[in-house]
Amino acid sequence: MKQVTVRLFAVFRDAIGVNEIDLQTGAHTAKDLYAELCRDHRGLHHEPNALVAINETISDWNDVIDDGDVILLFPPVAGG
Repeated sequence: MKQVTVRLFAVFRDAIGVNEIDLQTGAHTAKDLYAELCRDHRGLHHEPNALVAINETISDWNDVIDDGDVILLFPPVAGG
């Protein structure tokens, strides 16, 4: 198991009701972690264009997460 911190923004924060979660996870990738969060928090849904950052670096959903990582979840950025 890994200890990670998940920071939530916008719709993710609204769905779960908190800005940050410290949790233990068996997830291997950011995608696995997000699937785990969706299972545990019924208000959280698949966001196909959502972005993930690992330790403040924009990352791919298939990137591996490690013990102590900080994962940021935020919706896609729209421009105008």
